[in-house]
Amino acid sequence: MKLHDWLNEETGRASAMAAHFGVHRSFISQWRSGEIPVKYMRDVVSYTGGAVTLNDLVPVSKDVEAVKKKVNTES
Repeated sequence: MKLHDWLNEETGRASAMAAHFGVHRSFISQWRSGEIPVKYMRDVVSYTGGAVTLNDLVPVSKDVEAVKKKVNTES
């Protein structure tokens, strides 16, 4: 499931996510459009209970395996 869809499923999810990550609501708007920093990807997957996966967070044009590797080494 795309983060955009997950956020739209319930009112207030974007604000709750911003509070959880300690970022401004505008950052979540950027994330919603696919601009999620690699350092947050694993935590976003966890926060969504796995409803949003790493594959969902990585744009098709990027090398999914390379990003997964980077995510795993940055934690």
